Amino acid sequence: IKISAYQEGNRVFITVSDDGKGLDAEAIKQSAEKKGISTAGLSTQEIQELIFHPGFSTADKVTKISGRGVGMDVVKTKIQELGGTILTKSEENVGSSFRLSLPLTLSIIPALLVKVETHTFAIPLSVINKVIHAKAEDIKEIHGGEVLVENGKTIPLIRLEDQLEMMHDENASSHMVMVVIDGTEYALSVDSIIGQQEIVIKELGKEFADQSDYLGATIMGDGSIILILNVTAICLERKQASYV
Repeated sequence: IKISAYQEGNRVFITVSDDGKGLDAEAIKQSAEKKGISTAGLSTQEIQELIFHPGFSTADKVTKISGRGVGMDVVKTKIQELGGTILTKSEENVGSSFRLSLPLTLSIIPALLVKVETHTFAIPLSVINKVIHAKAEDIKEIHGGEVLVENGKTIPLIRLEDQLEMMHDENASSHMVMVVIDGTEYALSVDSIIGQQEIVIKELGKEFADQSDYLGATIMGDGSIILILNVTAICLERKQASYV
């Protein structure tokens, strides 16, 4: 059995797969017809997904742990209640794969807490490559905006105080959070690094619907609220601006 998980945009994808005998579409079809469930015109995959139908089972006997047709129905119902989906892919005598898609706002993720001016923000660790301290001479101005020169490479620089419309303190120390988005590396300029912490993502209200810079928020142990940066949106905006 293999389990994998990854984040893409504002969704979390979890895949559970095995190398078992797979779902027998013919057995599922016969069981469905016995229960009065029409299978006319259904594809093989649609027939396989009948396992999520309430009370559906292909077991000949009901035991203490199987045959009641409850398990998969409960799984799908709970995922839908969370705003997610589940997809099935199965091949007989090869194995089965179940792919769950869930909103990121239900997740607990490791994040890096940073200071930008007097405000604290969270950056998901999944997009961070490394953190460095930059010197003033390593920052250059080019046509597409500022870049950080590191080991002979020019890396697009994003000053978060500007992106988030804050006042820039020229005397503040500049740490660079290096992130990779769509295969491109970017440098996010912050004033200081607080440290790593696992956080629970809370969805923002409709008042923030037009704020693409934020994925959500988290509540800290002291009751303070910290916004979680949508690094993908911030970096892609920088990329688009460089072509204008």
